[in-house]
This record gives sequence, structure tokens and C-alpha cells, in this order.
Amino acid sequence: MEQVRNRVNVRLICDPNKVAKAVSRPTFRLAEIINDDMTMLRGARQRVTLNKPIAVGFSILEISKLIM
Repeated sequence: MEQVRNRVNVRLICDPNKVAKAVSRPTFRLAEIINDDMTMLRGARQRVTLNKPIAVGFSILEISKLIM
């Protein structure tokens, strides 16, 4: 089962002004300097769509129907 909330956005940025702007966002999580010109930024998703079925909840409902 996949946890959709754990997905991240990764951006490679060369411009220092864009790095400063991206770091100030509320979804910013981590920055790693790759070399003198390149920075990798990791951020959380702004919107999370929970469209994956949850098998555990379904199985609990099925078992409770059998018990009733």
C-alpha cells in the first residue's frame, strides 16, 4: 500500500534569487548544495489527493459484517 503523503517535490535550481524565494515557501523541507552553481531543494506537496483505497479499513468492515 502506498502512502501518498510521503511524496515530495524535488527541484534543481541554479539561480541564487530563485533559491532564496523557494526556501521562504512554507512547503520547504530540505536543501542540499550539489556544487557551486546547483542546489537541490526538497519540498512537501501543496495538495495531497487521497485517491488510493485503504485495504485495512475495508477488511475491518468486512470482518465486522461477518461478526454481526
